[in-house]
Parts: sequence; structure tokens; C-alpha cells
Amino acid sequence: MKATGNSNVIYKILDLSSFKSVRKFAKDINDNEGGLDILVNNAGISGPGNIITEDGYQIIMQVNHLSVFLLTHLLLGKYNNYY
Repeated sequence: MKATGNSNVIYKILDLSSFKSVRKFAKDINDNEGGLDILVNNAGISGPGNIITEDGYQIIMQVNHLSVFLLTHLLLGKYNNYY
């Protein structure tokens, strides 16, 4: 906020290695935000080995693909369609 002068900045925590975290994040957005203009899914990891998440998926697959798909799906109702 200090660097841009924009006081309309919101900080939220999201752990893409947990579907529970993704669902909590999406619920917070759906319950507290009026709409969604842009969603940029630009997160990814590589190289942590064969770690399995609490949801039972290989962590790279969950973080890079499954969780961002779930997040997008859960937020579709908030998308502001201007066209």
C-alpha cells in the first residue's frame, strides 16, 4: 500500500498443497468479495521429490494443476462478465 498509494489491498493466505486451504480461501472470497475481475493462477513448484499431500496426491501435481483447477471452479460464480 505504501509503494502504490492504493489502500484497497487485501492479503489472504492460500496453501495450494491442501484442498482444505483452497476451499477455505474460495469460501472467504465468495463470502466477502463483491466480484472477481481477474484470476491469475501463476503458482508452481518443482523438484521437492515424491512427497504425497494430505489429500493423497503427489505434491507437484496437486500444487501445479489440481488445486488451481479446484480454485478456479470454486470461484466461477464470482466472475464479473463484462462482455
